Amino acid sequence: MRHYLLVVLLVLMSQFSVGQSISVASFEKRSNDMDARIHSPVKDQNGDLCALLKIETTETGFVFEGGSLGIMKTEKKTGEYWVYVPYGSKRISIKHDQLGILRDYMFPEPIEKATVYLMKLTTATLRTIVEDVVIESQWLVINSEPTGANVFIDDQLAGSTPFQRKYKASEYTYRLEKNRYHPQAGKIDLSVEKEKLDLILKPKFGDIYISSVPESDMQIYLDDENTGKTTPATLKAVASGAHNVKLQSQWFQPQTKVLTVNDEQSTNVDFVMQPAYAELSITAKPNADILIDGERKASGSWNGRLLSGIYSIKAEKSKYYSEEKQIEIIAEKDETLSFNLKGKTGSVDVITTPMEAKVYLNGELQGTSPMTLKDLLIGEYEIGLEKSGYGIITKTVDIKENESIRVEEKLPQGKEITIISTPSGANLSIDGENRGSTPYTGTLSFGSHSIKLVNGKKVVEESISVNQAGKNRWEFDVRKIPYGLMTDTRDGKTYKTVKIGKEIWMADNLNYRTTDSWCYDNESHNCDKYGRLYKWESAKNTCPDGWHLPSKRDFKILLKSVDKSNVYNALTEGGESGFSIPLGGWGNSKTNFSGCGYIAYYWTSTYYVSSGVWYFDIYKHTESVDLHLVNKNVGLSVRCIKD
Repeated sequence: MRHYLLVVLLVLMSQFSVGQSISVASFEKRSNDMDARIHSPVKDQNGDLCALLKIETTETGFVFEGGSLGIMKTEKKTGEYWVYVPYGSKRISIKHDQLGILRDYMFPEPIEKATVYLMKLTTATLRTIVEDVVIESQWLVINSEPTGANVFIDDQLAGSTPFQRKYKASEYTYRLEKNRYHPQAGKIDLSVEKEKLDLILKPKFGDIYISSVPESDMQIYLDDENTGKTTPATLKAVASGAHNVKLQSQWFQPQTKVLTVNDEQSTNVDFVMQPAYAELSITAKPNADILIDGERKASGSWNGRLLSGIYSIKAEKSKYYSEEKQIEIIAEKDETLSFNLKGKTGSVDVITTPMEAKVYLNGELQGTSPMTLKDLLIGEYEIGLEKSGYGIITKTVDIKENESIRVEEKLPQGKEITIISTPSGANLSIDGENRGSTPYTGTLSFGSHSIKLVNGKKVVEESISVNQAGKNRWEFDVRKIPYGLMTDTRDGKTYKTVKIGKEIWMADNLNYRTTDSWCYDNESHNCDKYGRLYKWESAKNTCPDGWHLPSKRDFKILLKSVDKSNVYNALTEGGESGFSIPLGGWGNSKTNFSGCGYIAYYWTSTYYVSSGVWYFDIYKHTESVDLHLVNKNVGLSVRCIKD
């Protein structure tokens, strides 16, 4: 036989001329593509970054020519060409030996430097056709329902449906096979024309519907294989023939049935399951833990299933005697168990003087003394004793098992109190009885008392209430100084004010919280007594509206306005000026404090560049008062002066 080998290049889309086989489908700017700027930059002859044309095409062999600015670089990438052109380029020509030329394609928008543009080409397709020996043949086409059947031609596997192939003109045998379907076979004659077979395979399977009572959700096994399904369920496309179906569950006896599946039919099988369990109900008082074979199940009550066998049931609770029982569980025979635990207890005898005091146990009233608190579970309890006109007594007792504790208490009728005054030495009367001069310490009965203090013409009369939980110290101001009051609207704190000379000063240290301020020793009660310590930058602007931080000059005027014979006494607490400086110390950081009780330092607003800030100081040991310079980052007190 003669053989011919002919290789031809065919160009599709032959309706176009050669010059029309290349065209631009789209051209767009890719602003988010960083290849021209960062990942793969190329510079032109002037040192500027080129624009990058990404030209998408499935063909190869292209040549690219630029306009007057030329092309700097061309790279072939998978599925595209990368062409680098100087910015400002106007046109490009694309040439190919078989596809022709796209000449002077004008860019539809200005070409910018370091920018990526995507150009998609549409071209004709090049295809190579190889022709070999011509053999006389016919087509064989076989379709099947369902598809995927194996095709055998002359007993040789040829493929699967849908099937199509050329064969020499002749006669052949065919056979189709597919799992769970009956095979089909026959003869075909391809000597004259092509043959097409459309075959419907007959199923060799059916369905099984499986149900169970008295409960569903039984696991289904088919021929000892777990199907992953639970009842009720339908097993689809089960091979025809005999099968074992088994149902299995945690709480029922396993059961197996044999059945026959017929082609294209559904077989129903129903199971009546036999329980392998019994229901057990347990209650345990008072709300005890319930354990079954050592495993905790619940508190107070539990109800559930147990398989046949002997179990150990236990109830336990802290401060109670545990109780344990054994029980035999028989399938389908429900059982009930109950526990009533006995507590580990003791008692307390409560006796008071006077009698008939109220007795509280952990805050709950039990009655009046004398009395016995019985059947108390072991452990600690708080016993409270209370009677009108007497002090309250609270006592903690530890109850032991089978022991009786005796609590015998005498209720207090009063407590020790202290009364002081500023200045001290004021004459004191309590309930009309003279008690000497302040400071005074003595015992007062519980209840209300009238207090009278006399310091010359200054008379203070107050009523105080003495009770066990209340205060035991009272302070009274009996100075003759006419103090005023001002309230800081920022936090509601009230300060005494006093006029010295022509100026009105605060008679208390400022206690307004700012970022750079703190209490002496970081204890809040020191702020209540001495005010806060401030860094200078914070102190400058911390006085309330209508008041300001005094200058060095303001403090000098203050010194000239008080008793010159003893300035220290005039300015400190109890002094005649009413300025009433408490010796509250200072701090050079939030963790380093000094001088409380014998030193007081106050900021001025006067800053001396070379040395720091002027501050006003007063010392107890030398009874000296002066102005000095200090670093502005230490913590000092603040007194405000009225604008």
